[in-house]
Amino acid sequence: MDNKELAKITKKFLRIRFFEESLDDLFSKQKIFGTYHRCIGQELVAILLTYYLDKKNDYVVSNHRNHGHYLAFKEKYIDLLYEIKGDPRGPSSGDGGSQVICDNNFFSNGIIGSTIPLATGIAFGIKQDKSNNCVVCFIGDGAMGSGLVYESFNLSSIFNLPIIFVIEDNKLAQSTHTRDTTSGNFLDRFNAFNIECVETNDQDIKVLLDNSKEIINLTKNKQKPYGLVVRTNRLCAHSKG
Repeated sequence: MDNKELAKITKKFLRIRFFEESLDDLFSKQKIFGTYHRCIGQELVAILLTYYLDKKNDYVVSNHRNHGHYLAFKEKYIDLLYEIKGDPRGPSSGDGGSQVICDNNFFSNGIIGSTIPLATGIAFGIKQDKSNNCVVCFIGDGAMGSGLVYESFNLSSIFNLPIIFVIEDNKLAQSTHTRDTTSGNFLDRFNAFNIECVETNDQDIKVLLDNSKEIINLTKNKQKPYGLVVRTNRLCAHSKG
């Protein structure tokens, strides 16, 4: 990673952080409505895991905490603000709001765990089309109790699907620490399905960026799933506030 790349990443980080920090003020002034889930503290995961993707042909599937993923991948700040405001100019015509975004090769919704089989299905389509692309599926650690997550792991392994499962391990499911709800560790869950997995953190930018580049290349070239567990920290409330 050279200074030019570092500057680009830093600029993205600050833009996403400032965008997220502006939302509470807009809500208090009744400029936006409904709930939203900010990614403050987790911006680098979104930036570094989408940095080497083909922005036109690869896919990103997110969850309820999706702003950072969308802005890092699409860089459409005004469009996202329109969507949060319920403006028809938003990527989901203002109907989806903060959580439900459909923008060509980016998808998200607020139902915990539901996006993992969606991402797996997209990866299956890529496999069928024999294109050299992949899907990055972001998963919060709070979703790891859903059975459909493991069904998706199993199918992706059996069919050798080009999908990268990224667990953003911030240790919190809403306000409950995962040590109180989750037994074992996430690496073992991937190993159970013969999915190679790496565990890292978002504090060493170069290591995470290198891991991202390597895993994206391996997923595309070998056409098989990979897992990445990223230890991070959410520095804001679960929802607005």
